[in-house]
Amino acid sequence: MPADTPCTERDVGDVTILELRGQLKEDGDIPLPEIVANLVRRGRQRLVLDLGCVTHIDSTGVGLVAAKYLTVRRLGGDLKLLHLTPRATQLLTITKLSRVFEIFDEEDQAVRSFAEQATRSSFGSDRRIAATPRGEWRRRAADRRR
Repeated sequence: MPADTPCTERDVGDVTILELRGQLKEDGDIPLPEIVANLVRRGRQRLVLDLGCVTHIDSTGVGLVAAKYLTVRRLGGDLKLLHLTPRATQLLTITKLSRVFEIFDEEDQAVRSFAEQATRSSFGSDRRIAATPRGEWRRRAADRRR
């Protein structure tokens, strides 16, 4: 991916991996709302945001990610996070959004989780269980309210 490209998109089956590069903030390099809107228009609603090359993220950037998460979820899709930077991890923890997002360290696990999610849904349960970075299992916050 060229250094000046804010996003590289690639598909793994019906999952779209977005490799983000640059600053994820209100006036940053990454036009996340437009990117996600274009994907949704094309019917791509299973998204993984790879934040490994994000050089700066602030609370506004986290808000953008949360807003796009809600957009995709309302349309029946899902958005998961991959390769969080220490700063992104810190912000998600402070805002308690780490309890909402499914977060992965390995791309294949993130992609596979969509298939596992579909399997759980086909058995009548759409509750999600996510592994924490320490390998513990927990229910997502949204599922605890049910």
